[in-house]
Amino acid sequence: MASALAVLLLWASLQGEVSSSRFAYVGPEKILTVEVAGARRLIVNIINLSGYVFVFEPQELLVRSEGGKRSIGQVIEGEKGRAPYLGSAMVQPRSFQGLTVWGAFEGLDRIQEISLRLGAALHMLKPVNERDFEVLSHQITELDLQSDEMDAQMKNRGLQPLGERILPQSEEGFAELYAGLLAADGINPPRVLEKTVPRYPQEALEKKIEGVVELQGLITREGDFVQIKVKKGLGHGLDQRAVETVRNSWKFLPATRNGEVREAQTTIAVEFKLPS
Repeated sequence: MASALAVLLLWASLQGEVSSSRFAYVGPEKILTVEVAGARRLIVNIINLSGYVFVFEPQELLVRSEGGKRSIGQVIEGEKGRAPYLGSAMVQPRSFQGLTVWGAFEGLDRIQEISLRLGAALHMLKPVNERDFEVLSHQITELDLQSDEMDAQMKNRGLQPLGERILPQSEEGFAELYAGLLAADGINPPRVLEKTVPRYPQEALEKKIEGVVELQGLITREGDFVQIKVKKGLGHGLDQRAVETVRNSWKFLPATRNGEVREAQTTIAVEFKLPS
């Protein structure tokens, strides 16, 4: 059996270079839809038609953008007044779950393919145009999820199979998909969500000092960068400016592992480049 990566690449080639902001999968046990909600957010709707519970982890949402760039989900947006980020969501039998997934996604305006692993299977979602997506959404909302005649319901509402479900031969098949995206120990490391270019201190500007300041610190479960220390500095006011900029204007997503949001030590590189 071909590896998951090989099947994914074949699927992408068969789809051509179609770019879309809406994707869907329709199968006998699950209906999945994904919509772009912003530069770093995707709306994931999971309709569990089966009689068993399964767990969704955001890192199992894989996006391939134009140029072959790959990125994965990081965390699920939590509820106000509670944990701001979640590392997993439990989807109950015969139920609907709508989730906002944050990630350091690349090229969401040029997505070529989206896949989602749930349990032992990889689900390849198909790009859907706006009109067809609206029709699909209407068909889904009409389903009685508690009915014992789901096949008949789906047929009566015109719901046809969409996308593909793949069963990789082994975990190694999945590992290929996430090569370079996860740490060796399985941690989905903290990622920079947003960053700004620091202003140059006058002394460093006058002396034409440029380079990289490395900062070491802890990314909390809330995405804050704390306990900041200068690991490698440049002096001339650049180190302090790097700390101030990262602390006040950079935004981070916390690490996750095994479906839980974790604190994690990390090193951040802040580049200072003289204006041309």
